[in-house]
Amino acid sequence: MSNMLSLIMKFLNRFNLFQKKPKIIMISGEQKSLTKEFVGQVLGQRFEIGKDVMLYDVDLNDSSQLKSLVNASEVAILVADRPDGLDPLPFTKGFIIYKEKKSIKVLALDSGKEFNLEASNVMDGEKLNFKIKYAGSLVPVWIGEEFSDDKISAVLLAAGVGLSLGLNLVEVSQALKPAEARNAV
Repeated sequence: MSNMLSLIMKFLNRFNLFQKKPKIIMISGEQKSLTKEFVGQVLGQRFEIGKDVMLYDVDLNDSSQLKSLVNASEVAILVADRPDGLDPLPFTKGFIIYKEKKSIKVLALDSGKEFNLEASNVMDGEKLNFKIKYAGSLVPVWIGEEFSDDKISAVLLAAGVGLSLGLNLVEVSQALKPAEARNAV
């Protein structure tokens, strides 16, 4: 009996019937490598990157690539460092996260709900330190790297991804701390 069950399970696994679709994060723009690094850092605390969550570099002009990634996903999130090329999109579910002037906009396509993230109290001392402003809350973020506007934007985009996938702002802040600071607790 167990041999028969084993054969059935092997057959079903071959067709991936028991595997859940991953959450797919599609990242575009000039700073996609930096953004991808911070998104991986934020999500890596809760999700297994490469299994639960897949990160892809995308070209906004390649609608067939975007469609195929969206179809393969449980949740699709498009991250862009500027709003150019976001209209029209080849999908209507998931999230779009993009930089607009000095803030980050997060738009839930299914519900039309939108929220903003902003950096405040930026201190560019030896290590980058600022606060993320979201829904009336301010949460400090310490990045063990030198200051740059690109890094702040990439961190805010990554925070938008984390919030879209159910992390709270404190979890995002903790995930962004340098590894030695996270392990010191």
